[in-house]
Amino acid sequence: NDPFRIDKKTFIVFRTPLHAASNRNQVESLQLLLSRNASVNQIDNQGGTAVMLASSQGHIPTVGKL
Repeated sequence: NDPFRIDKKTFIVFRTPLHAASNRNQVESLQLLLSRNASVNQIDNQGGTAVMLASSQGHIPTVGKL
């Protein structure tokens, strides 16, 4: 049970660091996470993926990277 796992979800909304970076349009963070094999298929507690979050926020650069 590694607390530093790249796809570890937070307790409250079950989002991964990739979800957070996508939701905030943090393209550099997103690229780093993807380079470390973060899974783009993880879903949060509402069934959303990172690309769905980025798309809903209008973060086109982030959507393009995912």
